[in-house]
Amino acid sequence: FLRELHYSLGFWLSLLTLVWAGSGIYFAFPDMFHALSEVFRDAGEDTRVSAFIEGSIVEMVRLHFGRTYGMPVKILWAILGLVPCALFVTGALMWWQRTRKKPVPGAEGRA
Repeated sequence: FLRELHYSLGFWLSLLTLVWAGSGIYFAFPDMFHALSEVFRDAGEDTRVSAFIEGSIVEMVRLHFGRTYGMPVKILWAILGLVPCALFVTGALMWWQRTRKKPVPGAEGRA
């Protein structure tokens, strides 16, 4: 059960992790994203590509903080924010089950 739960949570959390990672990269290097948008501008005017990049930046920031689509997304983000803790606990329990020493038959009287 633990293995299936751990693998399922990890698989389904991967998409959310990619969103967090992408938006986190933006927060670390915002100038790089804005420079990319500038590359696609034509004589200072927005093009489709530059507008798409700027719109994507805005959506990434909204998704990162859960500011999009109201309270249901905020609740979902709060619940999904606990999934890494569940992954840690299930991973630790799987490790503990795998590494704990199993009694050796007939070894009780040898010590």
